[in-house]
Amino acid sequence: MCPSTSLSYPGTVAGCLGALGVDCDIVDVGGYSGSAFIVNVTKNQTHVSGPTALPKTSETSEGDFVWNEIIKATESLGWTIAKYHDPGDYGALGSEPTAEERALSRKLFEKVKEEIDARDRPAIVWGLPVPDYGVAVGYEDNSYLATTCYGRIEDPIPYYRLEAPGKIQALFFRDMAQPKAEEIEREAVERAVRFASMTRSDEIWIMGPEAWDAWADVLQGLSSIEDYWSGYGGNNYVALCVRESRYIAAEFLKRLTAAKRSRHLREAIGCYERERGLLESYTRIFPHEWPTMAISANWRSDIKAEDLKKGEEILRSIRPIEEEAISHMKRALEEW
Repeated sequence: MCPSTSLSYPGTVAGCLGALGVDCDIVDVGGYSGSAFIVNVTKNQTHVSGPTALPKTSETSEGDFVWNEIIKATESLGWTIAKYHDPGDYGALGSEPTAEERALSRKLFEKVKEEIDARDRPAIVWGLPVPDYGVAVGYEDNSYLATTCYGRIEDPIPYYRLEAPGKIQALFFRDMAQPKAEEIEREAVERAVRFASMTRSDEIWIMGPEAWDAWADVLQGLSSIEDYWSGYGGNNYVALCVRESRYIAAEFLKRLTAAKRSRHLREAIGCYERERGLLESYTRIFPHEWPTMAISANWRSDIKAEDLKKGEEILRSIRPIEEEAISHMKRALEEW
Protein backbone atom coordinates (compact mmCIF):
# COMPACT_ATOMS: atom_id res chain seq x y z
CA MET A 1 0.00 0.00 0.00
CA CYS A 2 1.09 3.57 -0.66
CA PRO A 3 1.40 5.93 2.29
CA SER A 4 -1.28 8.61 2.54
CA THR A 5 0.16 11.84 1.12
CA SER A 6 -0.67 14.79 -1.11
CA LEU A 7 2.55 14.15 -3.06
CA SER A 8 1.89 11.20 -5.33
CA TYR A 9 5.43 10.69 -6.66
CA PRO A 10 7.20 10.11 -3.31
CA GLY A 11 4.10 8.29 -2.07
CA THR A 12 3.85 5.78 -4.90
CA VAL A 13 7.62 5.27 -5.11
CA ALA A 14 7.89 4.68 -1.36
CA GLY A 15 5.02 2.20 -1.56
CA CYS A 16 6.60 0.29 -4.43
CA LEU A 17 10.11 0.27 -2.96
CA GLY A 18 8.70 -0.96 0.32
CA ALA A 19 7.06 -3.85 -1.52
CA LEU A 20 10.44 -4.58 -3.15
CA GLY A 21 12.19 -4.81 0.21
CA VAL A 22 13.67 -1.31 0.54
CA ASP A 23 13.41 0.33 3.96
CA CYS A 24 12.41 3.85 2.93
CA ASP A 25 9.58 6.35 3.22
CA ILE A 26 8.37 9.54 1.54
CA VAL A 27 11.08 11.56 3.32
CA ASP A 28 13.80 9.46 1.68
CA VAL A 29 12.14 9.61 -1.75
CA GLY A 30 11.35 13.32 -1.65
CA GLY A 31 14.79 14.16 -0.24
CA TYR A 32 17.10 12.05 -2.37
CA SER A 33 15.12 12.74 -5.55
CA GLY A 34 15.13 16.48 -4.82
CA SER A 35 11.42 16.76 -5.57
CA ALA A 36 10.62 18.09 -2.07
CA PHE A 37 12.73 21.20 -2.65
CA ILE A 38 10.86 22.39 -5.75
CA VAL A 39 8.26 25.16 -5.62
CA ASN A 40 6.39 25.67 -8.91
CA VAL A 41 3.25 27.78 -9.33
CA THR A 42 1.24 29.31 -12.14
CA LYS A 43 1.18 33.01 -12.96
CA ASN A 44 -2.14 34.87 -12.82
CA GLN A 45 -3.94 31.92 -11.18
CA THR A 46 -3.36 29.13 -8.68
CA HIS A 47 -3.73 26.11 -10.92
CA VAL A 48 -3.80 22.69 -9.31
CA SER A 49 -1.11 21.31 -11.67
CA GLY A 50 1.69 23.35 -10.11
CA PRO A 51 3.32 20.52 -8.12
CA THR A 52 3.64 18.20 -11.13
CA ALA A 53 3.94 20.45 -14.24
CA LEU A 54 7.71 20.80 -14.12
CA PRO A 55 9.73 22.32 -16.99
CA LYS A 56 10.93 20.61 -20.14
CA THR A 57 14.02 21.24 -22.20
CA SER A 58 12.07 20.71 -25.43
CA GLU A 59 8.89 19.24 -26.84
CA THR A 60 10.56 15.98 -27.84
CA SER A 61 10.07 12.35 -26.97
CA GLU A 62 12.75 12.77 -24.31
CA GLY A 63 10.05 14.28 -22.10
CA ASP A 64 10.46 16.29 -18.93
CA PHE A 65 14.01 17.26 -18.04
CA VAL A 66 13.37 17.89 -14.35
CA TRP A 67 11.29 14.76 -13.99
CA ASN A 68 14.05 12.78 -15.73
CA GLU A 69 16.53 13.95 -13.11
CA ILE A 70 14.10 13.26 -10.26
CA ILE A 71 13.55 9.72 -11.49
CA LYS A 72 17.27 9.12 -12.03
CA ALA A 73 18.11 10.43 -8.56
CA THR A 74 15.47 8.14 -7.04
CA GLU A 75 17.60 5.18 -8.14
CA SER A 76 20.00 6.02 -5.30
CA LEU A 77 17.46 4.35 -2.98
CA GLY A 78 18.28 0.92 -4.35
CA TRP A 79 16.51 0.14 -7.65
CA THR A 80 17.05 1.32 -11.19
CA ILE A 81 13.96 2.72 -12.89
CA ALA A 82 12.96 2.42 -16.54
CA LYS A 83 10.59 5.07 -17.89
CA TYR A 84 8.04 4.46 -20.61
CA HIS A 85 6.94 7.80 -22.05
CA ASP A 86 4.67 9.03 -24.84
CA PRO A 87 4.64 12.84 -24.96
CA GLY A 88 1.76 14.98 -26.05
CA ASP A 89 -1.62 15.94 -24.70
CA TYR A 90 -3.64 12.87 -23.84
CA GLY A 91 -6.88 14.83 -23.72
CA ALA A 92 -9.15 16.89 -21.53
CA LEU A 93 -10.15 15.44 -18.18
CA GLY A 94 -13.52 13.71 -18.26
CA SER A 95 -13.73 13.69 -22.06
CA GLU A 96 -14.34 10.57 -24.11
CA PRO A 97 -10.97 9.33 -25.43
CA THR A 98 -10.35 9.52 -29.15
CA ALA A 99 -9.33 6.48 -31.18
CA GLU A 100 -5.72 7.69 -31.09
CA GLU A 101 -5.83 8.14 -27.33
CA ARG A 102 -7.28 4.67 -26.90
CA ALA A 103 -4.42 3.27 -28.96
CA LEU A 104 -1.84 5.08 -26.83
CA SER A 105 -3.42 3.95 -23.58
CA ARG A 106 -3.77 0.39 -24.88
CA LYS A 107 -0.07 0.31 -25.72
CA LEU A 108 0.71 1.50 -22.20
CA PHE A 109 -1.61 -1.11 -20.70
CA GLU A 110 0.14 -3.89 -22.59
CA LYS A 111 3.52 -2.64 -21.33
CA VAL A 112 2.25 -2.70 -17.75
CA LYS A 113 0.76 -6.19 -18.16
CA GLU A 114 4.08 -7.40 -19.51
CA GLU A 115 5.88 -5.94 -16.51
CA ILE A 116 3.52 -7.57 -14.03
CA ASP A 117 3.60 -10.95 -15.78
CA ALA A 118 7.35 -11.07 -16.41
CA ARG A 119 8.67 -9.61 -13.17
CA ASP A 120 5.77 -9.70 -10.71
CA ARG A 121 6.44 -6.09 -9.73
CA PRO A 122 4.17 -3.08 -9.38
CA ALA A 123 4.30 -0.31 -11.97
CA ILE A 124 3.74 3.39 -11.38
CA VAL A 125 1.35 4.92 -13.93
CA TRP A 126 0.65 8.61 -14.51
CA GLY A 127 -3.07 9.43 -14.42
CA LEU A 128 -4.17 6.26 -12.62
CA PRO A 129 -6.91 7.19 -12.16
CA VAL A 130 -6.54 10.97 -11.54
CA PRO A 131 -3.86 13.43 -12.75
CA ASP A 132 -1.37 12.01 -10.26
CA TYR A 133 0.82 8.93 -10.00
CA GLY A 134 -0.91 5.68 -9.04
CA VAL A 135 0.33 2.09 -8.77
CA ALA A 136 -0.82 -0.75 -10.98
CA VAL A 137 -0.60 -3.80 -8.73
CA GLY A 138 -2.31 -6.13 -11.21
CA TYR A 139 -4.87 -6.29 -13.99
CA GLU A 140 -8.19 -7.92 -14.76
CA ASP A 141 -9.30 -8.33 -18.37
CA ASN A 142 -8.78 -4.87 -19.89
CA SER A 143 -8.56 -2.98 -16.60
CA TYR A 144 -5.97 -1.97 -14.05
CA LEU A 145 -6.09 -3.06 -10.43
CA ALA A 146 -4.68 -0.08 -8.62
CA THR A 147 -3.70 1.48 -5.36
CA THR A 148 -2.97 5.17 -4.80
CA CYS A 149 -1.92 7.62 -2.12
CA TYR A 150 -5.64 8.10 -1.50
CA GLY A 151 -6.21 4.39 -0.79
CA ARG A 152 -6.86 1.16 -2.65
CA ILE A 153 -9.28 1.42 -5.58
CA GLU A 154 -11.86 -1.33 -5.32
CA ASP A 155 -13.26 -1.14 -8.86
CA PRO A 156 -11.01 -2.10 -11.80
CA ILE A 157 -10.08 0.89 -14.01
CA PRO A 158 -10.46 0.38 -17.79
CA TYR A 159 -7.18 1.02 -19.59
CA TYR A 160 -8.72 3.91 -21.58
CA ARG A 161 -10.00 5.72 -18.45
CA LEU A 162 -6.71 7.24 -17.41
CA GLU A 163 -6.75 10.92 -16.48
CA ALA A 164 -3.35 11.71 -17.91
CA PRO A 165 -3.17 15.23 -19.36
CA GLY A 166 0.15 15.95 -21.00
CA LYS A 167 1.71 12.52 -21.17
CA ILE A 168 1.37 8.76 -21.18
CA GLN A 169 3.95 7.51 -18.71
CA ALA A 170 4.84 4.50 -16.57
CA LEU A 171 7.80 3.72 -14.33
CA PHE A 172 9.17 0.18 -14.00
CA PHE A 173 11.61 -1.05 -11.34
CA ARG A 174 14.40 -3.00 -12.99
CA ASP A 175 17.60 -3.92 -11.08
CA MET A 176 18.89 -3.57 -7.54
CA ALA A 177 21.62 -0.96 -7.06
CA GLN A 178 24.07 -0.20 -4.25
CA PRO A 179 25.23 3.45 -4.40
CA LYS A 180 27.75 4.83 -1.88
CA ALA A 181 26.02 6.68 0.97
CA GLU A 182 28.51 9.55 1.32
CA GLU A 183 28.31 10.37 -2.39
CA ILE A 184 24.53 10.26 -2.65
CA GLU A 185 24.11 12.47 0.44
CA ARG A 186 26.28 15.23 -0.95
CA GLU A 187 24.64 14.87 -4.37
CA ALA A 188 21.23 15.12 -2.70
CA VAL A 189 22.10 18.46 -1.08
CA GLU A 190 23.57 19.76 -4.34
CA ARG A 191 20.35 18.75 -6.08
CA ALA A 192 18.26 20.36 -3.35
CA VAL A 193 20.08 23.66 -3.87
CA ARG A 194 19.67 23.52 -7.66
CA PHE A 195 16.00 22.58 -7.50
CA ALA A 196 15.17 25.11 -4.79
CA SER A 197 16.96 27.86 -6.77
CA MET A 198 15.61 26.85 -10.19
CA THR A 199 13.85 29.51 -12.26
CA ARG A 200 11.90 29.30 -15.48
CA SER A 201 10.89 32.03 -17.88
CA ASP A 202 7.64 31.38 -19.69
CA GLU A 203 4.15 32.83 -19.72
CA ILE A 204 2.54 30.26 -17.43
CA TRP A 205 4.91 29.07 -14.70
CA ILE A 206 7.33 30.44 -12.15
CA MET A 207 9.70 28.52 -9.88
CA GLY A 208 12.06 29.08 -6.98
CA PRO A 209 11.94 31.89 -4.39
CA GLU A 210 10.14 34.21 -6.83
CA ALA A 211 7.23 31.77 -6.88
CA TRP A 212 6.13 32.88 -3.42
CA ASP A 213 5.64 36.48 -4.56
CA ALA A 214 3.92 35.37 -7.77
CA TRP A 215 1.54 33.24 -5.68
CA ALA A 216 0.86 36.18 -3.37
CA ASP A 217 0.30 38.51 -6.34
CA VAL A 218 -2.58 36.43 -7.67
CA LEU A 219 -4.29 35.86 -4.34
CA GLN A 220 -6.26 39.12 -4.33
CA GLY A 221 -7.84 38.11 -7.65
CA LEU A 222 -8.81 34.65 -6.46
CA SER A 223 -12.52 35.41 -6.34
CA SER A 224 -12.47 36.62 -9.96
CA ILE A 225 -11.10 33.31 -11.31
CA GLU A 226 -13.94 31.28 -12.77
CA ASP A 227 -12.47 27.78 -12.73
CA TYR A 228 -12.42 26.18 -9.28
CA TRP A 229 -9.19 24.24 -9.86
CA SER A 230 -7.45 27.40 -11.08
CA GLY A 231 -8.86 29.34 -8.15
CA TYR A 232 -9.67 28.27 -4.62
CA GLY A 233 -9.23 24.53 -5.18
CA GLY A 234 -5.86 24.94 -6.84
CA ASN A 235 -4.72 27.43 -4.22
CA ASN A 236 -5.57 25.00 -1.45
CA TYR A 237 -4.17 21.90 -3.16
CA VAL A 238 -0.86 23.56 -4.01
CA ALA A 239 -0.61 24.76 -0.40
CA LEU A 240 -1.18 21.22 0.90
CA CYS A 241 1.53 19.86 -1.39
CA VAL A 242 4.06 22.58 -0.61
CA ARG A 243 3.35 22.32 3.12
CA GLU A 244 4.11 18.60 3.00
CA SER A 245 7.23 19.17 0.90
CA ARG A 246 8.53 21.58 3.59
CA TYR A 247 8.05 18.80 6.15
CA ILE A 248 9.94 16.35 3.92
CA ALA A 249 12.76 18.85 3.30
CA ALA A 250 13.26 19.47 7.02
CA GLU A 251 13.07 15.80 8.01
CA PHE A 252 15.44 14.77 5.23
CA LEU A 253 18.08 17.30 6.27
CA LYS A 254 17.70 16.09 9.87
CA ARG A 255 18.62 12.59 8.72
CA LEU A 256 21.71 13.96 7.02
CA THR A 257 22.81 15.92 10.08
CA ALA A 258 22.74 12.72 12.13
CA ALA A 259 25.90 11.70 10.27
CA LYS A 260 27.13 15.08 9.04
CA ARG A 261 27.22 17.55 11.91
CA SER A 262 26.73 20.81 10.06
CA ARG A 263 25.54 24.04 11.64
CA HIS A 264 24.36 25.28 8.27
CA LEU A 265 22.25 22.20 7.64
CA ARG A 266 20.66 22.71 11.06
CA GLU A 267 19.93 26.33 10.13
CA ALA A 268 18.34 25.18 6.86
CA ILE A 269 16.19 22.73 8.83
CA GLY A 270 14.96 25.60 10.97
CA CYS A 271 14.04 27.56 7.85
CA TYR A 272 11.97 24.74 6.39
CA GLU A 273 10.26 24.15 9.72
CA ARG A 274 9.30 27.84 9.86
CA GLU A 275 7.94 27.62 6.33
CA ARG A 276 5.89 24.58 7.26
CA GLY A 277 4.44 26.40 10.28
CA LEU A 278 3.43 29.35 8.12
CA LEU A 279 1.81 27.03 5.57
CA GLU A 280 -0.10 25.27 8.33
CA SER A 281 -1.58 28.67 9.19
CA TYR A 282 -2.26 29.27 5.50
CA THR A 283 -4.15 26.01 5.04
CA ARG A 284 -6.25 26.79 8.10
CA ILE A 285 -7.33 30.00 6.37
CA PHE A 286 -7.99 28.10 3.12
CA PRO A 287 -9.15 24.65 4.27
CA HIS A 288 -9.47 21.70 1.95
CA GLU A 289 -13.15 21.39 1.01
CA TRP A 290 -13.10 19.38 -2.19
CA PRO A 291 -15.41 18.23 -3.68
CA THR A 292 -18.20 20.11 -1.88
CA MET A 293 -16.98 23.56 -2.87
CA ALA A 294 -16.13 22.40 -6.39
CA ILE A 295 -19.79 21.85 -7.14
CA SER A 296 -20.96 25.02 -5.42
CA ALA A 297 -21.86 27.94 -7.67
CA ASN A 298 -21.12 30.32 -4.78
CA TRP A 299 -17.55 29.42 -3.92
CA ARG A 300 -16.11 32.67 -5.29
CA SER A 301 -18.46 34.84 -3.25
CA ASP A 302 -17.56 32.88 -0.12
CA ILE A 303 -13.93 34.06 -0.19
CA LYS A 304 -13.33 36.74 2.45
CA ALA A 305 -11.18 39.80 1.79
CA GLU A 306 -9.50 39.55 5.19
CA ASP A 307 -8.53 35.95 4.48
CA LEU A 308 -6.96 36.94 1.18
CA LYS A 309 -4.99 39.71 2.89
CA LYS A 310 -3.70 37.42 5.63
CA GLY A 311 -2.85 34.71 3.09
CA GLU A 312 -0.91 37.20 0.98
CA GLU A 313 1.08 38.31 4.04
CA ILE A 314 1.98 34.71 4.85
CA LEU A 315 3.16 33.92 1.32
CA ARG A 316 5.28 37.05 1.06
CA SER A 317 6.93 36.25 4.39
CA ILE A 318 8.13 32.86 3.13
CA ARG A 319 10.37 34.04 0.28
CA PRO A 320 13.19 35.41 2.50
CA ILE A 321 13.07 32.25 4.61
CA GLU A 322 13.40 30.14 1.45
CA GLU A 323 16.37 32.21 0.30
CA GLU A 324 17.96 31.79 3.72
CA ALA A 325 17.51 28.00 3.55
CA ILE A 326 19.18 27.88 0.13
CA SER A 327 22.08 30.00 1.39
CA HIS A 328 22.67 27.69 4.36
CA MET A 329 22.60 24.59 2.16
CA LYS A 330 25.17 26.19 -0.15
CA ARG A 331 27.44 26.95 2.80
CA ALA A 332 27.00 23.41 4.10
CA LEU A 333 28.23 22.12 0.75
CA GLU A 334 31.28 24.39 0.92
CA GLU A 335 32.19 22.83 4.28
CA TRP A 336 31.37 19.24 3.26
